[in-house]
Amino acid sequence: MGSTLRDLNQFSSQGGLAATTQAQNLFDNDNDVDSYITNLHSQSTLALIQEGLEQSKRDFDTFLEDNVQIEWDKQRQKIYEHFGLGRQSEDLTASQSAFGSTARGAFGRTTNRKGRSMGPNNASVNGRSTFGASAAGPPVLGLSQSVLGGRESSDKSVMGGQAGLQDRYARDKQEKFMNEVKRLNEARLREDPFLVLHAFSEVEKVSGTEYSDHFINAYGALISITGEKNDVEALNPSSNQPKERSFTKDYLDDQPNSVASVRMRKRILDGSRKYLESKFLEQVEDVLRRNPAEALVGGVPSMVNKIRGFVRAKAAFKELGAEPELFQRIGDNGEEFPWIIIFYLLRGGLLAEAAEYVREKRNFFQNTDRNFASAITQYATDPDRRLTPDTQQKVGHTHAQRTRLKTPEDPYRMACYKIVGRCDMSKRNLDPIKETMDDWVWLQFNLAREGNRAEENAGEVFGLEEIRTTIAEIGQKHFTNDVQDSGGYGVYFYLATLAGLFEPAINYLYTHNYVSAVHFAVALDYYGLLRVSDWTTAGSEILTYTTRQQPQLNFGRVVGYYTSDFRAARADAAAEYLVLICMNADLPGEAGKQQAGLCHEALRELVLETREFATLLGDVKSNGQTTLGLIQERVPLLKLDGETGLLNTITSEAARMADDNGRINDAILLCHLAGEYDSVVTILNRALAEALSVELGQEPLRLEPLKPRLTPAESQQLQQQRSDLTSSSLSMLGTDDPVELAQKVLALYDANSLWWRKVNQMNRDTVGILYNLNNAKKIIEAGDYMTALGQIENLRILPLSAGGNVSDIRATANSFNQYPAEISRNIGNVLLWCIGCCSRHREHLLSGQFDDPMRKVLADQLLQKAKDLMVFAGLIKYKLPPRVFETLAREGQDVGAL
Repeated sequence: MGSTLRDLNQFSSQGGLAATTQAQNLFDNDNDVDSYITNLHSQSTLALIQEGLEQSKRDFDTFLEDNVQIEWDKQRQKIYEHFGLGRQSEDLTASQSAFGSTARGAFGRTTNRKGRSMGPNNASVNGRSTFGASAAGPPVLGLSQSVLGGRESSDKSVMGGQAGLQDRYARDKQEKFMNEVKRLNEARLREDPFLVLHAFSEVEKVSGTEYSDHFINAYGALISITGEKNDVEALNPSSNQPKERSFTKDYLDDQPNSVASVRMRKRILDGSRKYLESKFLEQVEDVLRRNPAEALVGGVPSMVNKIRGFVRAKAAFKELGAEPELFQRIGDNGEEFPWIIIFYLLRGGLLAEAAEYVREKRNFFQNTDRNFASAITQYATDPDRRLTPDTQQKVGHTHAQRTRLKTPEDPYRMACYKIVGRCDMSKRNLDPIKETMDDWVWLQFNLAREGNRAEENAGEVFGLEEIRTTIAEIGQKHFTNDVQDSGGYGVYFYLATLAGLFEPAINYLYTHNYVSAVHFAVALDYYGLLRVSDWTTAGSEILTYTTRQQPQLNFGRVVGYYTSDFRAARADAAAEYLVLICMNADLPGEAGKQQAGLCHEALRELVLETREFATLLGDVKSNGQTTLGLIQERVPLLKLDGETGLLNTITSEAARMADDNGRINDAILLCHLAGEYDSVVTILNRALAEALSVELGQEPLRLEPLKPRLTPAESQQLQQQRSDLTSSSLSMLGTDDPVELAQKVLALYDANSLWWRKVNQMNRDTVGILYNLNNAKKIIEAGDYMTALGQIENLRILPLSAGGNVSDIRATANSFNQYPAEISRNIGNVLLWCIGCCSRHREHLLSGQFDDPMRKVLADQLLQKAKDLMVFAGLIKYKLPPRVFETLAREGQDVGAL
């Protein structure tokens, strides 16, 4: 390609120089006026030629710039990576796994290439986002993006340390998520609840990546917070399954002491605590299953007996503590540890069982602490697990006294006091009991209370905000540098999710594993547990804050940019994700309208970017049936409020773009879907006229066939469908022959008179003439000259039936001015073909061995037709290109018409 460009440059410069020198010499040698005028004319002609060559060179440079990627090594690397044959380059990884510093277009495509001329004003649309100039703000999907969180993420991968999105496991994970998002939208269309948290959690479980356990735990916490049921429970009509956007109102309430805000904080506290308790009970079951000989539970044990067995197993392995002699015991052989059993019953959230156990062992507890029995009964029966002020004071006094004396005590007894009585809130740990991270986190949520803070003592105020502050401090201390040293980024994300720090948690996860982060954001947004920012003001920032310092996530940007990984190959999946942006259209005031507008703009950019029109906007099958595109199927989710203009606007805009780029099939389909039937015929006329302009015997004009919308089943049966002529599953416009395309469109419109009524009569006449002329051209190429002449004669655009009548010829010439441009600019070629037909068939007639009067008559008629055509050509001489008239003169002489 480079050598071709050099040759063209050399040819242009040498040709221009030689022509100029020759003109100058002619001028120097002749001094009379006639020579001067002749040479001036020559100079002007040569200057025009030079200018034409320069313009051709510039056009060729632009073509190379726009359409050819000369960096073959990079192109080959991309091909290898697409098929999973090589590691992703660092540059490509950076551009996909984080917002790079390169200016990007509509969906993150680089925009350092020159814009392509799209119309008479040469307006560029490739040098920026297609709709980037809208007054709403920056392009919807793609901008100059900064690296999130200040971290260099070029070496970060989707799966946290592997070779980027081209990794096979990452692609499989994305495919599974795509299927679940599709199911989510289908359920939303039916207005059925969808178990989005369970579905996404299952994808993480099946994927089995390094930090999947933390993600599964985070989904488990969200399931507990939202109350989402499993598949079996959801089938029960009385299951109280939460619906889409169930918690939006409570979550977005900015008043910290309002009923809605307190209710939401309680939901998060209770949900996270119950999840940690259920997770602990799963651990109990696991210990009992693995150590039946030590646990000795037998039969079908109650929960109390399971905890007894759990304690036995831990005692057998000496895991209860470093000083077992401090543990108080009961029973004949002292084999039971009452305080340890109470502690683990509380740890598992088995409050009723703990109170019942205390009643069963009333003698022991009355002798040990007579206040504890009433305290744990109140704790188990109160909805907020609160004690009466008197009992609270007594339990707190007992705890403080024993702590102050510093005498050896059963640590589990002191832990029970702390849990039930919320004692010594300045030390929120179980020391000296050995505790896991989940034990410590559970204690924080167990001690936290939400309510009227004015009624609580200053030292007892501890709620969700305090937990959030604590976890945020942990994140800053342990998870800002090398997350590997702290157990991985999944740990902090899990803790932040438990605390309801949803937006900061997703922002943090996004810098490490944006695939999982995007789907956590989708699941939270489905239930209304996200604050979303205004994309026009947030710009490239993923996390911003409101004026009340509430975190908010740039949901549209996160989802839109995520689609850059697969929208070229899976435009349908990209559209499914972009439709989710409209979940936020229920926000009050302008915020909801802005989110709906963002979704609509993103879909419009997707259509223009991917050009998957059949998939996104609809198709016309080979049987003439119009099928809906995916966007049309999702219209109820787009919050259009009855407006149908959006789809027509998208379709019309895409049609203009396709037409300007010369994609005839795309343009015809889009105009048809938009109801612009007259434009369909206009575009078809241009294609037929261009096909007609190709010389006889040359390679015919070929179009870019429309890609049909195929389901997976149709894709598998594609070969069978192609061999089945009656198949209606392929696109009607999937042909590269303009004449065949016209035949299909005309047949389709002939079957629907309503469509023809919306087509201009001149366009209807023109398409018929051009279609028949193209058919006649094929007949000429097949050598059937008389049939071709007969077809052209029937069109009455040439005086083939004038029979020497000058008046008829002149009338035909006068009507030439009324022909549309598509016909008039091809008349010259048609004249040549007709005279050629006359010449060749006349020659065939006169070449016989015997004189045949009939042949002589036919030969004379053909000669007359040729003469009439020459007269006609003379009348419109100045409306024909010079080349055509010169060729006509030679052909006329050959046939004997001159």
